[in-house]
Amino acid sequence: MNAPQPPDPWDSQPQWDSQPQRDSQPPKDPPPPQTPAWVWVLLGAGVAAIVVVVGLVWVRPMLFDAETNQSARSSTQLNTTASTTTTPTTESSPTTTSAAARTTTSAPASGTAVPANATRCGPVFSNNELPNSATGSKATSCEFAEEVRYQYVSQGKRNATVSINAVSPVTNTRYSMSCTGKKVVTCTGGNNAIVYLF
Repeated sequence: MNAPQPPDPWDSQPQWDSQPQRDSQPPKDPPPPQTPAWVWVLLGAGVAAIVVVVGLVWVRPMLFDAETNQSARSSTQLNTTASTTTTPTTESSPTTTSAAARTTTSAPASGTAVPANATRCGPVFSNNELPNSATGSKATSCEFAEEVRYQYVSQGKRNATVSINAVSPVTNTRYSMSCTGKKVVTCTGGNNAIVYLF
């Protein structure tokens, strides 16, 4: 019988040569991760959106006031009246005199209350200081009164006599108005126009 044979000497020794060689230096750290481009695009879009919102919040009141002023100007009318007076004479035929758009009206005194005969107007724009206007003569329309109110609150003087100009879109004529008063501001001028601001 055959006895088992011992292994060949070349098989009995460990195989040091087949083991991988290790470097004597420790492994290098991986480079830090870089931010993807889409993150920068998203961040830029967010900043742009914030700038647009802030811009609209800041610019919108100026645009809105300009539109309100334009609508007030486009709807402003200055009404004029013609009066006809018939005066009897000693002769048998009466004499007729016509005065076109010239009536004499004395300027009302500025006070603390709007006169009872004034016609109150609906506001075209909002203002906390003088939120309302009224007309004091038949020669004045509410649209013109609101234009006068806009011009008065747009300038800085208060509690003194102030001259303002308001444009009538009907005649495209600029009318000069003199305004005075504290609690109720009375503006007179133009073509016998009387406006109360309160």
